[in-house]
Amino acid sequence: MVPKKGFRYLIEALPRIDRLLGRTAPCTLLLVGEGPLREELQRLAERLGVRERVIFAGKVAYRQLPQWYWLADILAMPAVREPADGLNVVVVEAMKYALPVAATDVGGNELVVRDGENGRLCPERDPDGLARCLAELIEDPERRTRMGAAGRRIFRQIASWDRIVEQYERLFRTAARRR
Repeated sequence: MVPKKGFRYLIEALPRIDRLLGRTAPCTLLLVGEGPLREELQRLAERLGVRERVIFAGKVAYRQLPQWYWLADILAMPAVREPADGLNVVVVEAMKYALPVAATDVGGNELVVRDGENGRLCPERDPDGLARCLAELIEDPERRTRMGAAGRRIFRQIASWDRIVEQYERLFRTAARRR
């Protein structure tokens, strides 16, 4: 749990989702991984009154990840922009398991998340924007199913090695133009 993952914004979004829905959202956040921010994030969840709805799963072996994906309804990836960041592999993995994705528009996320088709692109460092994206998905199970299926189709299109190399080349060219 490190700053670039943006978990802070996800935890801050949870009570905002409740306000948007006018009730306690029927969701639990499952945060996977370890890192120096774990205790700080636990305190934040406690302070915001959502601690009982945030599970800190810790480190999960790669071979166990499929079972966690199958338990989920949505993948939230609130990453923040940092130098040399590329595509978040977890976003592509979630698409493999037909999960709709709510991801920030940083790194390579915008290369695979097609806003409104297989997920939502949300502004970075913006718990209100993230809450709006997630509330839409929470409230509409049919939309989640359609987006998940679209994500699975997109995964099949992009998962070849040739396609992955092509996407990284495009990402590097974009980064070089920004300098």
